[in-house]
Amino acid sequence: MKKKLSKMRRKNNKIYSSASKSAIREEQEFLESEEKILKQNISLLNETLHEVRKINNQLKSSVLQLSNALRSVYIDSNKSIEIENIRKNIEANTSLLSIRMDTYDMILNPDSIKDDMVVPIPIYKKIEKVYKCLYAQRKEKDIDVKMDGHTGRAFRLNNTIELAFFIIVDNAIKYSPVNEEVKIEFLDCVHSLEVTFTNWGIRPNVGEMAHIRERGFRSQKVINETNIEGSGLGLYLLQQICDSNNVKLDIHIGNGSQMIKGLSYAPFVVKLTFLE
Repeated sequence: MKKKLSKMRRKNNKIYSSASKSAIREEQEFLESEEKILKQNISLLNETLHEVRKINNQLKSSVLQLSNALRSVYIDSNKSIEIENIRKNIEANTSLLSIRMDTYDMILNPDSIKDDMVVPIPIYKKIEKVYKCLYAQRKEKDIDVKMDGHTGRAFRLNNTIELAFFIIVDNAIKYSPVNEEVKIEFLDCVHSLEVTFTNWGIRPNVGEMAHIRERGFRSQKVINETNIEGSGLGLYLLQQICDSNNVKLDIHIGNGSQMIKGLSYAPFVVKLTFLE
């Protein structure tokens, strides 16, 4: 009887072992299939981004050619000003599209920062370009962007720094109440340059500031009490960009408060320090 039971146990163990191996093999095949599909989708998205970027660059070139051609046709100053404003709006949209594509590219390929070339970048001009490309967003909320101070200094950085400026200014406009001001201050020091961005934003709950650079994090007040859309990626990406460029990033809530439509607002401060 014992021999018979032992034989049955061995048989059951073999069946169980075979079933387990089969289940593991099926799971591995499923995961490999899913990974293959994911890689194909990422590849397709990368190719699409490449093509859209190419078309966007062609559009920029066409806008410039059209602007030059129209200047020679219309001598009337009012008409020329109107044409120039239209050109600026189109140029702003193409710049915005480029920055948006760079954002998606960085999310898909975070290691791409390491491969980006380091070149001298004039900080003031780059920030000025970014806030001007957000013309439609500023106009919609009647937000005034003021640049206090000036600097001609350039620092050796990779091109993702433009995306960093975009994240900061875009967030400042998006989270500010209507008819408010976004202030950008430049402080030239001997071996560094400090750039401080300040806007009125919804005061976060206690303890939330410690998590704002985490991927996917958003303030509960913004989620529950506003219809402001977001993914919680902005400040996370900002930190990655600053780290890759050896730029010091400081984010804090400043002094002061005001109540707007039942919500408490406070100065939201982002300071970048560029070191020589």
